[in-house]
Amino acid sequence: MPFKKLEMKGFIEKKDDEHKQKNKKTLSHRKKGKKVFPFIKRENDYSNSVALAGLSGEETETIFYLLQRVRKNVEKDWEFVKKGNKRKLLIDKRSAILK
Repeated sequence: MPFKKLEMKGFIEKKDDEHKQKNKKTLSHRKKGKKVFPFIKRENDYSNSVALAGLSGEETETIFYLLQRVRKNVEKDWEFVKKGNKRKLLIDKRSAILK
């Protein structure tokens, strides 16, 4: 859930940075957020253990590294589109036929 949505639902609070750094905000949990945190943490830990079951420590590190790279690729593309730019879609003959 994006920070804005968490803030709107009352789970977190955004405050100006104590050191008055420009455009810097501090996030802190609110009572509602603190209450649900243990549940969310348990769910997250469980989901991670299921997803990574049977993988070695090295495999876990590798998949984490690769997913971070994938995320960077997607973020670059999303930022490009978010600024109003159009993607150059790669369309092969099979994709064109499906239209």
